[in-house]
Amino acid sequence: MQHSNADERNSTDQGGPHGPVRLGTWISNTRSRREKLTDHQREQLAALGIDWATAA
Repeated sequence: MQHSNADERNSTDQGGPHGPVRLGTWISNTRSRREKLTDHQREQLAALGIDWATAA
């Protein structure tokens, strides 16, 4: 069974300057460092439905 490039693009961003970025890893890292986010960044994440963005 062959996997298409479209399948790979769905799980990673191939255009990053440091290589592919996995969404789950980005979310985990952002969540663990949420105290460093600006108010604007927290508001944007909350607008996307990210519950932990506004939690202390």
